[in-house]
Amino acid sequence: MPEPPSPVTASAVRASHTDPRLYLRETELDRAASLVLQAARLLERDAATGLSRANGDISAAERDVLLHLALTGAQTVSALGKAIDMPKPTLARVLNSLEAKAMLERVAARNDARRRDVRLTAQGQTLIEHGVRDQRARTLAAFRLLGPDSVSHGMQMLTALSRPSTRQASTKIAL
Repeated sequence: MPEPPSPVTASAVRASHTDPRLYLRETELDRAASLVLQAARLLERDAATGLSRANGDISAAERDVLLHLALTGAQTVSALGKAIDMPKPTLARVLNSLEAKAMLERVAARNDARRRDVRLTAQGQTLIEHGVRDQRARTLAAFRLLGPDSVSHGMQMLTALSRPSTRQASTKIAL
C-alpha cells in the first residue's frame, strides 16, 4: 500500500505546479499579481498628485466616477454603479457631492425622458484631464517599453484582469 504524500511533498508539488497551457508556476502568477497591485498603487498616487496640483478636492470614489464618465460619456446612474461596482448608497452620496462641486450634472436620458443620465460638466472634464496626466505618462512609458507589437496584448491582459468574470473563469482551471 503506497504511503500518503508528506506535507512537504504536497507543498513541493503545489509550488512547482504549472498551467499546462502557459507553463506558469504559482510563484510567477503571484509575482504578476503583485506587480499589477503595485502598478495600481502607483497609478492611484499619480492621480491623487495630479488632482491636488489641479486643486481638485475629490475623493478616490469621486475620481473613479469622473474618470469613468470621461471615458464612457453620459450614462444612467444604475449603469454607472454597475460599471464601477459601487453600492447604490455610496454612489448616490458621491454623485450628490460631485453635483454640488459642479463636476457633473444630471440630464434627461436621450432615449427615455423619465430616466436621468449623469455626465461631466466642463469643469469636471478639465479637472479629470489634469488628474490623469501623470497616469497617462506612466502608462505611455510602460507601453513604449513593450513596443508596438505588445501593446494590444498588454491591453487584452489588463482588460481581462479588470473583468469580474475573469476570476470565476480561472477557478475552472484544474490544479
